[in-house]
Amino acid sequence: MYNNLGYSYARRGDVNTAITYFEKSVNTLKKNEEKAINGLLNSLNNKTQASLVLEDLPSALDSLKKSDTLIKKYSLENIQFVAAQNYLNAVYLMKSGDYKQAVDKYNLAIETHLKINKSNRNDLMLMIYYSNLVYMLFKAKHDEKVIENIDKIYEIIEEYKMDYNKISIEVKTMIDNIKEYYKLTNK
Repeated sequence: MYNNLGYSYARRGDVNTAITYFEKSVNTLKKNEEKAINGLLNSLNNKTQASLVLEDLPSALDSLKKSDTLIKKYSLENIQFVAAQNYLNAVYLMKSGDYKQAVDKYNLAIETHLKINKSNRNDLMLMIYYSNLVYMLFKAKHDEKVIENIDKIYEIIEEYKMDYNKISIEVKTMIDNIKEYYKLTNK
């Protein structure tokens, strides 16, 4: 319940209140940790994302460490959690300025996500992983890799006939702009 409230506040832009509810969710679910592990990890991941939005890197790192510990403690093999955890670690590393490790973690998130049975996976998340990877590669001027990964994003959009919701519009605009930049600079 608290996690859902936090998510609602986050979607409305009230990230501080969202974090308060994610923390309440974590504290409530910790009381029955083993049975509530999936909900607990979800709440921790949501708290990590919200902390990253606020650029509160120490809090984000604390939540990431707690999630990592729980995944190891319960030998969780939920590939979706592992992919999301790699993604959140990548975002943390990116915001911390460690671009090389961020690229490695984005690649690991993508590799892990692709292990999920295609009929059960959310490829909107895969598109987000690729778009963040493209951003990092673009900053690092790895032109060939940028184009290769942009093509993968286009494939996802086409294969799933994704409607252009806010996220996919932002991603498509970004990759279109990057491709246009390469055309103008003859790269």
